[in-house]
Amino acid sequence: RSLFISLDPERDTLERLKKYTGYFHPNIIGVTGTMEELGRAAENYGVKFERKESPDSALGYVIYHTAKIFVIGPQGELRKTFPHNIDARLLLQQIRSLLKSNQL
Repeated sequence: RSLFISLDPERDTLERLKKYTGYFHPNIIGVTGTMEELGRAAENYGVKFERKESPDSALGYVIYHTAKIFVIGPQGELRKTFPHNIDARLLLQQIRSLLKSNQL
C-alpha cells in the first residue's frame, strides 16, 4: 500500500489529497493530520519539515520538507528509505528484494 502524507493540513483536505494522488496512481492514499500528529510521525521517521512565509508563493507560505520514499514494515517500523528521484526500475528491484527476504 502506498501513502502520501501531506504536511500542510491547513490547505490539504482529504478531498484535495485524493485528487492530487490520483495524478500519480489511483491506489495511492492521501492522508494528513493535525500539526501535532504530523510532528510525532515526522519525528518517528526522521522527517524534517518547516513552514516558511513566502510572499512569492500564491499561498503566502511554503513547506520545506525531507523528500524521500519510506518503506514501512507491518508494525510501523522504518525498513528502508530511498531518494525521491530514484529510478523506478531500481526502486522496484529493491522493494522486491525486501519482499523476498521477508523484511516486509
